[in-house]
Amino acid sequence: MLRPILYFGKWSPPSSAVRMTAKAIGLDLNLREINLLNKEHIREDYLKINPQHTVPVLDDNGFVVSDSHAISTYMIDKYAYNENLYPKDLKKRAVVNQRLHYDGGVLFCCLLGAMKPLVRGWRRTVSPESLEYLEEAYKYMNTILEGKKWLAGDSYTLADISSITTVSSVTVFKSINDHPNLLKWMEDCEQLPGYADIAVPGIKEFHDIVNQFLDK
Repeated sequence: MLRPILYFGKWSPPSSAVRMTAKAIGLDLNLREINLLNKEHIREDYLKINPQHTVPVLDDNGFVVSDSHAISTYMIDKYAYNENLYPKDLKKRAVVNQRLHYDGGVLFCCLLGAMKPLVRGWRRTVSPESLEYLEEAYKYMNTILEGKKWLAGDSYTLADISSITTVSSVTVFKSINDHPNLLKWMEDCEQLPGYADIAVPGIKEFHDIVNQFLDK
């Protein structure tokens, strides 16, 4: 059986989350980078793979799935089940899933909401509305981390892997320094497998790209 193919963007937080998950479970992926700045995600051949033209996308010997959370949970369930990363206990799994939905439905939406007006030339500063949404998101995370090291259990889970790539990227728009629990969690997440060699280069590139569109 061939290695699963992962189409990814280097500075895409969801792509980094999937690659970190693969590293955590020892899954060797066939990596194929999609250059978002060169608009490779809207090429005809890529649109045949993923009409939604997003990254990441996993092609597991003909089975194609998009969305980083769906990909990560699938990889764990099929290739290297890990009770700590994605518990089978329904209540524990529900908490992890809630955090994953929060990452995709709130945190990443905040990132897109702040970034799109900049890259499309509509603004040269982050809108007050985007900053307010980010502050609300930070406050929620800071609250759920009160007295806890990780987002969804006694050890790190998929929730932490997915959320850290988003939070580390979105801080280019608004600092988390006023939220001590979130700041401490971020520091702890820097020790996760793959964070230094997978996430950090992408985060730096993302920050560099965004800063090109911001008035200083």
